[in-house]
Amino acid sequence: MADSPPVLYGWGGILAVGAVHYDSANPSSSVFSGEQASNTEVTFAEMKTRGYNAARVAIIDPGNQPDSGSYDSNAWHRTLQLAQHFGFWVIGDDHEYDCPGTTFWQTVFQDTPQATYPNVVWEPKNEPHCSSLTADDQSVIDAARNLGDTRWFVLGCNNDCSPSGGGSDLSSFPSVSDSQNHIFYDFHEYYFWTSHSGSWSVSDAVSWADAKWAGVQDVINTLHRPFLGTEWGAELDCFACSPDQKVVGSAGYSPETLAYVSELAMLSHRDAVGYTFWNAGDWNDSPAGITGALDTFGSCPPMNGASLPCLPLPTSSPAGLQASFNYTPTSPQAGQSIGFVASAVHGTGPYAFSWNFGDGSSANGSSVSHTFGSPGIFNVTLIATDNASATASASLSVRVLPQAVTCSSVDYNGNGRVEIVDVSIFAIHFGAVRSDPLYGAKFDLNQDGTINIIDLSELAFVYGQTC
Repeated sequence: MADSPPVLYGWGGILAVGAVHYDSANPSSSVFSGEQASNTEVTFAEMKTRGYNAARVAIIDPGNQPDSGSYDSNAWHRTLQLAQHFGFWVIGDDHEYDCPGTTFWQTVFQDTPQATYPNVVWEPKNEPHCSSLTADDQSVIDAARNLGDTRWFVLGCNNDCSPSGGGSDLSSFPSVSDSQNHIFYDFHEYYFWTSHSGSWSVSDAVSWADAKWAGVQDVINTLHRPFLGTEWGAELDCFACSPDQKVVGSAGYSPETLAYVSELAMLSHRDAVGYTFWNAGDWNDSPAGITGALDTFGSCPPMNGASLPCLPLPTSSPAGLQASFNYTPTSPQAGQSIGFVASAVHGTGPYAFSWNFGDGSSANGSSVSHTFGSPGIFNVTLIATDNASATASASLSVRVLPQAVTCSSVDYNGNGRVEIVDVSIFAIHFGAVRSDPLYGAKFDLNQDGTINIIDLSELAFVYGQTC
């Protein structure tokens, strides 16, 4: 089977943990009620105003920041919820340089259900250097497909390959099979001072970009895979080297490197080939702020008379009816009432609102309440209809936590103290599942449908307490 690949334009270098990083100057969140906007939310909002539709997010990036080296499920889910709010696709990558690892990706796939987050592209490894790359990429793809995951993959070529047309470096791409035929190919390239200092000029930079584009076309036409350039950038590969460098660091640029990315952007839009530019992370050297290169070359600064064009942007869709909503509390528990508040703009009022809570329940109205009976991740969808019958929708994934275990919730004999009698009562129901006569929700403390050792461990935390 095959379908058309999504055409994605955006920025990369964004850390998943950026969704739990906060700058003191950040405004209030538009997504998580009662919270300050995270660095990622600020970045996504800036990207949205410029017409982009995608973000490349490092699920892990060991060595970048103290908290970016291991998988943070909470940060990843908050990133995905922010992306949904802004209407973005997310390219999720393991931002390392070795072989793809199936164990890591199995965890991520299982924690990122496609029904909840359909607009995700998987990038098994940032820039692989791996003698078993084809086999390892195939293993990761197979793991996803065996879970019923049909989302797209983008696969990088091996050992920093850099096609320039004419068949060069094509053998460095992994030769995989996929029942869905959902595979992009990709390679990363820059106009580095360290490689081009002898011919350093705007015209040479544009020629280098044109050579790389010949490589892109070669990949598409010879290997018969769509291309998604997940990392084109303007940094120079040195901190302060070229005589005309304007900004240092990974968010830095010179007139020559800006010419390089400008040419690639123009060609990408001409040929409807997607890209994400490096980088909009919150970790860059000064003077870049929390939105990285969006603060430097991404805002098209003047080039001292060089008259280089700004980066071309996707054509923005005409403004129309837009719907959004928030909910409180933002970390609800099963059995807890949650308030949902809808809003709509750019339509003809008055507006009507309908809700689908993702658990089989629905409601109508601009302000409603709902209680989820069990923990899990629920895709809540709002549909707004205006007075001219135009409609718009918004969706957020609501993570519902298990109910907190308290002394009174496990005082089964009602004497005001958690003691051995309560444990004995609990033991009668141990091992029961929801379909068993002995099952009782008050004994299934983590509400996973089985009364087991995990629930006993929860009870142990409050054993001996007086209520």
